[in-house]
Amino acid sequence: MEEALVNLTIANGAAESNAVNLEEYIPACGLVRIPEAWTAANVAFKMSPNLGGTYDWVRDTTGALVKISGVLTAEAGWYKLPTEVMGVRYMKLVSVNTGTGAAENQGAARALQLFVKG
Repeated sequence: MEEALVNLTIANGAAESNAVNLEEYIPACGLVRIPEAWTAANVAFKMSPNLGGTYDWVRDTTGALVKISGVLTAEAGWYKLPTEVMGVRYMKLVSVNTGTGAAENQGAARALQLFVKG
C-alpha cells in the first residue's frame, strides 16, 4: 500500500490551493492538516481528470458541496478526507464561507498537508 505526504499552499488573499497529482496514490483513505491561524472557513474540494484542466466542485449525491466543516481557527489539526474524494486523481482544496459556500480568501498564506494512503 502506497502512502504520501503532500504539501499544498493557499496564497495570501486566495481561496484555492495549488493542484495535487494523486496519480500514484489514488487514495483509499486520507487526512488533511489545516494550520493554526486559519481564517474561518470550511474546506471544499475541486477535481479535474487532467492536471492542467478545469477544476469543478466535488458534490455529493444531493448536489451539496463536499466539505470539511468545523475547522478550528486557532489550532492546527488533521481532518479526515470525505469518502467522496477517494479515488480523485487531481484535486485542489478550497477555503469556502461557512454560510454561503462561496470561496473565502485566507488572510495570509496557508501551508496545508495532505496525507493519503492507497
